[in-house]
Amino acid sequence: MTDDDDVVAAVKFAKANKLKVTVRGGGHNWCAPSLRNSGLMIDLTNLNKVISIDETAKKAVLQPILSNREVQAALNPLNLSFPTGHCQPVKLSGYLLGG
Repeated sequence: MTDDDDVVAAVKFAKANKLKVTVRGGGHNWCAPSLRNSGLMIDLTNLNKVISIDETAKKAVLQPILSNREVQAALNPLNLSFPTGHCQPVKLSGYLLGG
């Protein structure tokens, strides 16, 4: 997957083919819950960019596979922060979804 359109196309393909969908974010989970027999795994690995940061409104649009370290690196120069987890390589997707 390289953008939102790829994800949409994958979900539509899965629906048309009656496949169950799982999503792999950063892959930080040891038990691999994103793997499924006879299903479609949507791998978000390449969705790892900062789309925009509005300093005045204090809002950021971030893709899900930025690490805690990368989120802080983007925000800190603007005197902004986000309460990321203590494990720097964990991706935003897993952090926001509680693992």
